[in-house]
Amino acid sequence: MKVTFDSNVWRWVVAPEDTPVHKDSPIYHEINRLCSNGLIEGYLSGSMFAWEAVTRLKRKDVLSKDCGNISLSELEEVGHCLHRRISFGSDPMAHPGTPQKFIYYLEKARGLGFKVMHIPRLGYLSNPNLTELDWADYDVLIGKRFADVVEIIESRGCGMAQLQSIGHHYATDLLKAMEIASASEIKAVANAVAEWADGDSVAIHLAYGNDFFCTKDNAKGAGQHSVMASKNVECLAKMFDLKKVSPEELVCAF
Repeated sequence: MKVTFDSNVWRWVVAPEDTPVHKDSPIYHEINRLCSNGLIEGYLSGSMFAWEAVTRLKRKDVLSKDCGNISLSELEEVGHCLHRRISFGSDPMAHPGTPQKFIYYLEKARGLGFKVMHIPRLGYLSNPNLTELDWADYDVLIGKRFADVVEIIESRGCGMAQLQSIGHHYATDLLKAMEIASASEIKAVANAVAEWADGDSVAIHLAYGNDFFCTKDNAKGAGQHSVMASKNVECLAKMFDLKKVSPEELVCAF
C-alpha cells in the first residue's frame, strides 16, 4: 500500500519515539511497524523539502530572490544556422538551508525507504539536502496528472492561488510583490506558502496514484480556501478519487 504522509504526521511516523506523550503515540508506533515490514510504502511531497523546510519568517525574503537558474550552451554552427540551448531550472543556491532537526527526520525516513515525490513546477525551490536516491521515479504522465489536479485546486482558490492573490494585490508579478510587500505581510505570505505546499502535496499524491493521503489537517485555521477543507476534499475525492485519512483511520485499514 502506497501512503503519502503529510507534513504534520511524517516526523512522528518515522520517529515515533519522539512523539509527544499522548494517546496517539501507539498509533504512530504501529504505522512505523507497518512501514518497517514493507506493508506500507511511504511517500513524502517534494513541497515539504522546498518551502516548508524554510522557516516561516524567511519565506517572503526567499521568494523575492528566487529567480531560478538559467544556463546557456555554447553557440554551435549547424549548416548555415547558429544554435544555442537555453535551460531553466532550480537555483541550488536559493534554499537558505534546512534546520538540523529536519535533516534528523529525513535520515529516519530514509531508513524506512521513504521516497520524495518530485514537484513538476518550473524552477521549484531545490533542497540541497536531498540526493538522487531520495527521489521517487518520475515520468511525463505524472507531470500531466499533476497539472490537471493543480488546475482544479487553484480554481477553487486553494493551493498557490492564495499566494498569487497577494501578487495581484500589488498589481505586479509574484517575485516583485514579495520584494515590495511590507513587513506586515510576512505572516500572510508564510501562511499562503503553507497552503501552496498543501495544495501541491495533494496534487502530487494524486499524480503518483498513491492509495492514501495521511494527515491530521482538517483546515480548522485556514477555512474554505484550504485544500483540506471538507468541501474541497469531497470535490477531489469525486474527481480524482482522493482518499484522505487520519493516522487512526490508516491503522484501521489494516
